[in-house]
Amino acid sequence: MEGCEACHADGEPSADGAHEFEQCQSCHGTLAEMDKVHQPHDGNLMCADCHAPHDSNVGDKPACDSCHDDGRTADSVLNK
Repeated sequence: MEGCEACHADGEPSADGAHEFEQCQSCHGTLAEMDKVHQPHDGNLMCADCHAPHDSNVGDKPACDSCHDDGRTADSVLNK
């Protein structure tokens, strides 16, 4: 599937983002199945909370400090 329908049912965003979240997981796996950076967010966040799929920087890793102010980084979490 390509275009809007790849993520959105009938090409339209869902009201709560749940359909889109399921679509992310159908390709990338659940947050619980991912690395140590993603696992603690399972049940708390949806993919689009950190990864903005319509931004041109969608492949960029979001910075932990956009939500956390304790100095953690993805590298510090992964290398524990």
